[in-house]
Amino acid sequence: MKSIPNPTYRLQSDIGLGYSVDIPEVQQMIKDAVREVDSVLPDKPLDVWFTEFAESSNTFRVRWWVASYTEKRRSCDAVNRAIQELANREGIDMPDPTLMLDNRVVLSDEISRRVANAAEESS
Repeated sequence: MKSIPNPTYRLQSDIGLGYSVDIPEVQQMIKDAVREVDSVLPDKPLDVWFTEFAESSNTFRVRWWVASYTEKRRSCDAVNRAIQELANREGIDMPDPTLMLDNRVVLSDEISRRVANAAEESS
């Protein structure tokens, strides 16, 4: 008996959406958009999981199946474009990563006294 490998292949993409999205609603919207992509196999599971509270967004993992590994790049491109078009059309926030810096200077009591004295003398 000879075993033939199954050529189907599962792909995934992680996307960051704004904290204010309605999670069940956006999950369904993403599923609907991804199901429209030609390379996505309609008879295989399509998952949209809320996976993480990230620093600048909520992370969702989208997983889908294609007929062959050779479709990987084309399918990833098509699925990502479909999600971006959905976000643009529906006004879904896809925030840029942000970093806040706290740039305070802590002065010693002696330096603080000198600064205060110098300010008083110059007035």
